[in-house]
Amino acid sequence: MGELWRDPNRTLYYQGTMNQNFDVEFAKSYLGRFLEGYGEVMVCQRIFLEEGKKNVWFIPKSEKIAALRRDLGILGRMAANSCVFDPLPEVELDKSLYETEEEIQEEIKFEKDNQIRDSMSKLLIIFGQINRLEKRHKINFPESYLPKLWILTPTAMTSTLSGFGANTHKKWLPGIYFMPPAFHTTIVAIDELPQTPETLWLRLLGPEEMQKQAIKEVENLSTDNPLRSTALELLS
Repeated sequence: MGELWRDPNRTLYYQGTMNQNFDVEFAKSYLGRFLEGYGEVMVCQRIFLEEGKKNVWFIPKSEKIAALRRDLGILGRMAANSCVFDPLPEVELDKSLYETEEEIQEEIKFEKDNQIRDSMSKLLIIFGQINRLEKRHKINFPESYLPKLWILTPTAMTSTLSGFGANTHKKWLPGIYFMPPAFHTTIVAIDELPQTPETLWLRLLGPEEMQKQAIKEVENLSTDNPLRSTALELLS
């Protein structure tokens, strides 16, 4: 199954300095590095024509799920089942082109909504590929095989969340918004996550000030923590 999604010529892992803005390529490489020891990481690029359309599909190994949850906190909980991670950049506008703050906010919402719809369309393409495999080979994958989409965004407007019918869940942390179950999609507003050890590996992908605080927390981890070494290597 995995071979259908791999690009043998890809460079999955990217090393470079994080800039002040949400670095999507860093985020995808970061997720790949952190998850690869717990299952199969696939970059779904072959089915998308544009370089920027690739995202990370992860299938955990059953024997690694307990360690995944223990080591990666809330990120590990998200990745405990087949899933796709799609990090989105913050919307950047030339505010001088707009006359009022209301116009700026409307444009930001329009662009963010489009980002989310685009992300969801990629998930539907994956579902279509799985469906064609089922028909071709006359097999049925269990519902659990269908990946869940986790959209990671530095911030999310209330109007955008309500527009997609996304709501928090009492069994999950603040900042995690679930769409209706049929969509297999959850929006993670990283800036709303509480500052706790279990959110550390997601907060490294948050807005600039949140990133800075998370980096300090990583630096303060035990030097024999392999995740500390991996994070600092990618951030260097």
